Amino acid sequence: MIIRYPLQRRSHRAPSRRALLRGLLSAGSALALGGCAGLGATGTPYDASSLFVDPTLLVTTTRKPVKGGRTKPWFGPERATTMTVARARLVAPDESRLSLASVGLGDWRLDQIEPVQADIGDLVAQTGGGGDVLIYVHGFKQTFETAVLDAAHLSDGIKFRGRTMVFSWPSKAGLFDYAYDRDSAMWSRDDFERVLS
Repeated sequence: MIIRYPLQRRSHRAPSRRALLRGLLSAGSALALGGCAGLGATGTPYDASSLFVDPTLLVTTTRKPVKGGRTKPWFGPERATTMTVARARLVAPDESRLSLASVGLGDWRLDQIEPVQADIGDLVAQTGGGGDVLIYVHGFKQTFETAVLDAAHLSDGIKFRGRTMVFSWPSKAGLFDYAYDRDSAMWSRDDFERVLS
């Protein structure tokens, strides 16, 4: 910012510090208030991922449901007799400037799981989103919920424009349960092949 004063004769004193500071503060306040005008603005960013626009993940899992798979923790570490196909409804982080997400504290949340009786191919076709599907398969030491949220972070982080699916196999989510997790991953191999085909 440039503050100009009219040319003065040498006999006049230079502007006082107080006058100079008053001018700077009033200009700074105007700039600060102008910057606050959009702080509460919400809406979908132009480069948002498909998941941010429609926060629904497709789920295939070989985990055994807990309480019918309709309440938290939804699916446990035990192996199921059949693979479950479901939709995971998520809550996207609030992207407005006054939200917790703006300072790194807001995050994706898993809201509910809706088991469906459709074939995987039919479910993907029903949801639209083009022909692109991102299939996320978690690794060792993961709960069902952390696997779903990791898939959401990946999909949103790369601004993926198609549908996102998570394949979750039974993991005990414990540091010393690697052998069980390895066996569960191998046990789930045939179901994963079905998902891919």
